[in-house]
Formats: sequence, C-alpha cells, structure tokens
Amino acid sequence: MEFKGTKGEWKVGNSETHNYIYNNASDDPFRNFTIADCDNNGIQKKEAKANAKLIAAAPELLEALQSTLKRLRDLRESGRISLNIKETFRDMDIAEQAINKALN
Repeated sequence: MEFKGTKGEWKVGNSETHNYIYNNASDDPFRNFTIADCDNNGIQKKEAKANAKLIAAAPELLEALQSTLKRLRDLRESGRISLNIKETFRDMDIAEQAINKALN
C-alpha cells in the first residue's frame, strides 16, 4: 500500500504559540505547505514540540517499517535463513534516522 499523504520531507517549524509541520514541495522556499499544527493550548511547549517531531517523522517511520516487513515477508516466503546484510543495514539506518527525527 502506498502513502497517499503529502510527498517530500516533512519539517517542524515553530512560533511562540504553536509548532507546525510543513513541507516545501517545490524549489521555491516561500511555498511551504502546512501539514499539521500542534498548538500549546493545555500542554507544555516542550510536549507540543515533541508531538510535532513525531508527526514530521511519520513518513520515514512508515517507509522504514514497510521496508522491514517486506524483507521479513520475502525471507519467510523463500525459506531462506540468511539475510542480505547490506540491505538490512540500510533499512536499519533509515529506521534509526526516522526514530531520531521523531525523538530529537
């Protein structure tokens, strides 16, 4: 199944009252598309920023999980025991980058 949301990298921006997730889908730096808005109403600013970071990392997290599941399914269906280490490490790096984006 393919992701049908906004393509491209999702980034976190912030102002005094909220954090927002945006995507600059073109070469024009002034054409930002807001994907989500995490305001600070009722929660601490730090918590709102953490929520925004997790949302911004969602496409990479989804891609990493889909790739990992595909590799495991392929392994199960083929009956192979060994993994392609180079591809597995690449998938691990992508997953780790996505997790770091969400948590840092």
